[in-house]
Amino acid sequence: MAGQHIEREARYEQTRLTTKQRDQLIWSLRRRGWSQVKIAKHLGMTQPAIHYALNRLMGKPRRQVASKEFDDGMECDPLDAPREQW
Repeated sequence: MAGQHIEREARYEQTRLTTKQRDQLIWSLRRRGWSQVKIAKHLGMTQPAIHYALNRLMGKPRRQVASKEFDDGMECDPLDAPREQW
């Protein structure tokens, strides 16, 4: 396990890409059909970090939050109520 960490750090030290270079590489590998997990392992990153980078590159917001002023006239599920109301 410790060997993988050292190997990952060594790979990172050798490449030291700028953010722009890293993003270009992520995009290129993804377009070639690499999975997010495979890209993450190759770059010594996590899969969620790759997912975030790809979403950023595609112009998607990090999180879309539903409007609190939402009213379609439907009743809420009791499980959606705040915990204090249980």
